[in-house]
This record gives sequence, C-alpha cells and structure tokens, in this order.
Amino acid sequence: MPRIPVRPYLNLVARIETRDGVPRVSQLRVGSVPVPVFLAAWAIEQVAEQVRLTQEYRLVSNMIQQLELRNGEVSVRYRWQPDTLRTLGTQLAGIDSAALAAYHTQLLTLQADGKARAGSVTDLLRSMFALAQQRSAAGDPVAENRALLLVLGVWASERDLRKLVPQAQDKPARFALSLRQRRDFGQHFLVSAGIVAASETSLSSAIGIYKEVSDSRGGSGFSFTDIAADRAGTRFGKFATESADSARRIQRLLSQGVTEADIMPPVSDLPEGLTEAEFISRYTAVDSPAYRAVLDEIDRRIETCPLHRG
Repeated sequence: MPRIPVRPYLNLVARIETRDGVPRVSQLRVGSVPVPVFLAAWAIEQVAEQVRLTQEYRLVSNMIQQLELRNGEVSVRYRWQPDTLRTLGTQLAGIDSAALAAYHTQLLTLQADGKARAGSVTDLLRSMFALAQQRSAAGDPVAENRALLLVLGVWASERDLRKLVPQAQDKPARFALSLRQRRDFGQHFLVSAGIVAASETSLSSAIGIYKEVSDSRGGSGFSFTDIAADRAGTRFGKFATESADSARRIQRLLSQGVTEADIMPPVSDLPEGLTEAEFISRYTAVDSPAYRAVLDEIDRRIETCPLHRG
C-alpha cells in the first residue's frame, strides 16, 4: 500500500463459490476487517478501477458463462469472442496506437510497391523489422515488436485492420504469403506470434489446439503440421517481446534477412488431416503420452532452427 511507512502491505482473503454456474464472492476480508458479502462485488470493481482494469474486468466477466470449482480443479465455460480477445489483449499489452498505425502504414506501403502480396513471410518480416529497428533507436524495442506482430497477426487472420487502427483510411490486400510453401503455415505462424505479442504464450497454444480439435470435428482435420507452425510462431513472438535484449536481437537478425528454415523446421512428415475418430484412435486425447511425444518432437525441431536457439 502506498504512503504507509509502517507495514506497507494489506492482506486480502476471499472465498469464491459458484451459484448456478456463476462465480460469486461469498466471503471477503481486508486485513482483519470482514467485508459484507453485498459489498464484495462493489469492492472488486473499485479495485479494478483503481488499477485501471475496469473495462478488462467487465470484458472477462461478460465472456465467462459458467465456472465450476472442484477439488484441485477449476472448470470454465466461456463465450468465444475473437474481437473481444483482441481488444482485451491490446489493452493489457499497453500497445501504442501510434506504433500500430506506423506498421499498418508500412504494410500498405510495401504492398503499393508490389511487395507483401505474394512470396515468403520472411521477406515481409525483413522489411517490417527493419522499420522496428529504426523506430527503436531511441525507444522501446519490445513495444515496437509487439505493435508490429499484432498488426501482422490481425492481418494474417484476415480481419479488418481498421478495427485495430481506426484512423486508417485503407486496408491492405488479403493475406497471401507462404511459409514452407504453404499459405496456412504463414497464417498460423503470424497469428500465433501476434497473440503472444498481445498476451502470453499459453493463450497462443490454447487457441492453436482449440482450432485443430475443432477442425477434426468436420473441418480440415487435426494437423500436427499446423500445430508446428503455431508453436514456431509462439516461440518467435516470445523471443521478440520477452526482453529489450531479445527484442533488439530479433530486429537485427530479421532486418539482415533470414530464410524460412531459420524460423520454421521441416514438418511435412507429421500427421495431418486426421478426423476426430482417427485422432482418438491414435492419440486418445490432447494430454496423452502419445500426443505429448509428437509435441516434444515438434519442439525439438523448432529448437534446431537458428533463430530459436536463444
């Protein structure tokens, strides 16, 4: 607690219970003072407002549909809202709107010059990170990389970038770049890197797995090749934003130019297009030893890529 010279801290104790699938505070104590239950929700909103998380708190509250507490487990059912996730991630990451606009403009400029319309993702990364290196000379390289990756991630997801940069008058042409000669790998890589830039790695991994499981139930099928592109993008996003040193290193290497093999390992031999029945027959579930063995192999391959060696 600020401005308290003696014992500058305060213990908060809360008990959370569920009623009809909705989490509620059933007990709250501030220090040694119990807070009546009817004031608990109000108190939580006041705390969120004081630390400037009021909007984020309400966004999350609206997404959660059901929460169940069991011994050692918390089960959450939520409404899937990609636009809300992106808004929340941008706010929590504290990404500068001016930086977002700069990378959006750079993407438009490259396309106007006949670039970033086809070819490899690595060619685009070289040009974008060269700009990030220039802008970081007297600034924060992590913030620049976050803004850059979020712009590319939203664009690769084929959503309107003007929702991210409202002041933009134009939008870039549709994403059509490739990685390892596949457009879907380029999308998976950039979207995962963008999610990491706006949030953190576990969210990126969860979304990648969610999509593949969903595809196995009637889409294109469960593909470990897509998971590999997701995890390579997640690793790339992490290195690009975890510290000032790693952010500058990525800027330097990318602006000099890299090959696809530097950021994405060969994965053509991995299983893909599995139906739900085929996946269950071979791997049982996404937490089985057989499934984990494939993920471990994917991670091993990613770690052999020059850019991911640390």
